Amino acid sequence: MRVKDEYGEDFDEGEKTEREYAALMSKRCKVIKTSKEVDMKDHIDFYLFYKDKKTSVDVKGVKKDSKSDENPDDSIHYLETESVKKVPVNEKGEPLEIKTGWVYGKAEYIIFQTNDTWIQVNRLKLVEFIEEECPDTKIYIVSKLHKRYQRKPPQPDITIKVETKELIEMSHKIIDRDKTYVDITDTSKYKEYKIKKAGELKNLTLSLLKSKKEIATEN
Repeated sequence: MRVKDEYGEDFDEGEKTEREYAALMSKRCKVIKTSKEVDMKDHIDFYLFYKDKKTSVDVKGVKKDSKSDENPDDSIHYLETESVKKVPVNEKGEPLEIKTGWVYGKAEYIIFQTNDTWIQVNRLKLVEFIEEECPDTKIYIVSKLHKRYQRKPPQPDITIKVETKELIEMSHKIIDRDKTYVDITDTSKYKEYKIKKAGELKNLTLSLLKSKKEIATEN
């Protein structure tokens, strides 16, 4: 069974997220998609070339907190510590090998998508965060903050839920998801940006409500 067949919607959304990020970054630097083998084994989606510097990134889209949720939740993200996708099994159906998750891959940075931004975090900082803030090695079947969680098959990966604000605190860079590249790395600037975005949304909502009321009055 191919990965795309097995994971369906998640895989399609992942490809869409990667394309959006690559399109934005290509306005600033040279972006090269990795081979399927590098993607699967090393957990690297793209190589980025800016001036004389080369870096590697793994892109993660915003996800639902629970499969039953109607919409994705950008206030949290899941860090994959172990992955057993496409691993041979024994006669009992148990994996013969455990692959490390993307947290222990070879990408220099992990890119986390939110509704408004891309949060760029050094992968090694995530490793340190897990060692310091997530010491409990027990695996839970219910998702809890900072706890190792394993959903039932066909998604046997082990992940740890973290808050997006924690990713922001350890971020190397924050980039606007708008069509133009805007670096809002400074945390205070990010807060200003979020307030500005909220204000724009409020003004748009008030404008739409006003227009709706005017149309109703005319009729």
